[in-house]
Amino acid sequence: MKNVKNIGLFGGSFDPVHRGHTALALAAMKEYGLDRVVFIPAKIPPHRNRKKLTAPANRLKMLTLALRPFRRFSIDRYELNRKGTTYTYQTVSHFRSKYPKCDIFFIIGSDSLIELGTWKRIDRILDSCTFITGRRKGVKVPDRCRYAGRVKFIKKAMPAVSSTGIRQSIRKGRSPAAAVAAPVGRYIAAKGLYK
Repeated sequence: MKNVKNIGLFGGSFDPVHRGHTALALAAMKEYGLDRVVFIPAKIPPHRNRKKLTAPANRLKMLTLALRPFRRFSIDRYELNRKGTTYTYQTVSHFRSKYPKCDIFFIIGSDSLIELGTWKRIDRILDSCTFITGRRKGVKVPDRCRYAGRVKFIKKAMPAVSSTGIRQSIRKGRSPAAAVAAPVGRYIAAKGLYK
C-alpha cells in the first residue's frame, strides 16, 4: 500500500455487514488518521456459534457490495483462505509482517472490548497494535474493564444496530433496509438469507 502509514484492521463475521460497521470504520479513520481500513471476514470466528454462520461466499459478497462506495476500504481474504479457526493474534502478526513500516490499528465494537480478556494471546495483540473501539448504544463498558486503558475510544456515537438484531428481524418478516446498504438488502432478499 503506497503512501499508507496507518492501517485499520476490522475483523468479524459480518453476518450481515451493516451500517454500524461502515460507520465505525469511517469514524475510526477520521478520528485517528487511518489511511486505509481493511475488512477481514472470519472463516470460523472463535467466539461465534459455528453452525449458524452464513456461508463465507455470501458474507464476502455482502461485504463487497457494502464497501463499494468507500475507496479507502478494502477486503482481505487472509482468514477465509486459512484452514480452521484463525485467531486475532495470527491475523495481526500477518499484517505486521506484510506492512512492517505501518502502524497497525484493530477496530472493534464495545461489545468485543468487554470480551478482550478471553481472546487468545491478548497481551501479544496489545503489544502489536492499537485497539480502537466505538461505543454502541445499549452496551455498557464496565468502569474496571481490564483493557479499557489500552484502547482508544471513538467520540462519535455509533448506530444502535447489530447483525444479530438484523437476523432476528428478518426471521420475523421485517425488512433490514434501515440497517444495511441497499445492495446488501437486495442480496439478502434474492438469496433468502436469515429466514
